[in-house]
Amino acid sequence: MRWLRRHWVSLVLRGGAALSTVGAFVVGVEVGTSTGRRRTLLLVLGATLTGLSLFLAAFEGWRRDRARRTALQVALDAEENLMLTLNGALAPLTSYLGELGSTGNRAERRELAGQIRQAVVDAAVTLTGTGSRSAFYEPGSGRVLERVVYAGRATPPRNRFRPGTLDGDFALDLVSRGELVFVDDVTGHPLIDPAEADFGSVIAVAVAAGPRRFGLLIVDAPAGGHLTSTDVEVVRVLGNLLGCGLAQA
Repeated sequence: MRWLRRHWVSLVLRGGAALSTVGAFVVGVEVGTSTGRRRTLLLVLGATLTGLSLFLAAFEGWRRDRARRTALQVALDAEENLMLTLNGALAPLTSYLGELGSTGNRAERRELAGQIRQAVVDAAVTLTGTGSRSAFYEPGSGRVLERVVYAGRATPPRNRFRPGTLDGDFALDLVSRGELVFVDDVTGHPLIDPAEADFGSVIAVAVAAGPRRFGLLIVDAPAGGHLTSTDVEVVRVLGNLLGCGLAQA
């Protein structure tokens, strides 16, 4: 039924063209045995049906061509919007990285490092699923991972990961190994209690530069399935850029 509702105009046009063609053929046969006024009327009717058949076929071709052009324009518009989004999200980050590479002043480098941290979580929110939230955690005293910046939903993410807890030890081990984890749906995951978590899917990537470990970049979304494998690659790249910036700083 859905297919029929979507294509009923095409079916009507094609059916009308086919009936007109058949009608013109039948009229043409009748013309051969007719004379006088009846013959004239049949000739006019045959010409009308032939013209209608050609018009309906041409109109259906025009509709298909317009649909193709519309689909192409939609694709071009989507590509343009994506490029604008990417440029808007990454422009501050690349600018800060450029400034960091051109200054030797310690105070300026510390300030730029902070701006880079914020730019990365802002970009993570912009470039991943709707309603996402991002935070960056750095090692503090006692091997605790402390949240230093975040962006996204109004409710802030957790403040820290502590050693000696199941999820805290996992996060610390993730940073130590320089790896990444993606949980598409936290329901039933052994390290996440859905009753306490205010998110449904999460990506966590260790921020590193070579052997150096700087912390953990996390992106989460309100419901399971909101983050995808594409988002994983985005977060991975942002983590690498952050690691590069912090290594310079």
